[in-house]
Amino acid sequence: MYTQGEIIAAKLPLGLEHWGVVSEFGTVVSSSQRTGIVKEESMEVFSSGYEVISKGYPSNLTPNEVLIKARSVIGKEWKLITDNCQHFATWCHDNKHSPQLQWIIGAALVAGLLFFIVKYK
Repeated sequence: MYTQGEIIAAKLPLGLEHWGVVSEFGTVVSSSQRTGIVKEESMEVFSSGYEVISKGYPSNLTPNEVLIKARSVIGKEWKLITDNCQHFATWCHDNKHSPQLQWIIGAALVAGLLFFIVKYK
């Protein structure tokens, strides 16, 4: 159904998604708030019963290279802002920044600029 190294996401309530990387065994490696660490789990545990969708294969790395990276940080602590599931999955494909992190940084810059304009008007 999914290919080794592919990024998938469980569609959670409120439009949230939990991202992970598919292994050759059909398990998923992800950084999870639920466990607090990077962990390899069954598809059922990863998805918690929610619908799973493909987010694609965004790199030219081989599936083996992606999984070597993913497994190299098993046990690493989950952090909402810097080491969440989306950061982890995109990092496994050698992408330095996740779209989520770019959005957060952009929103923070806009908020800071608006604060400065209002305060010093």
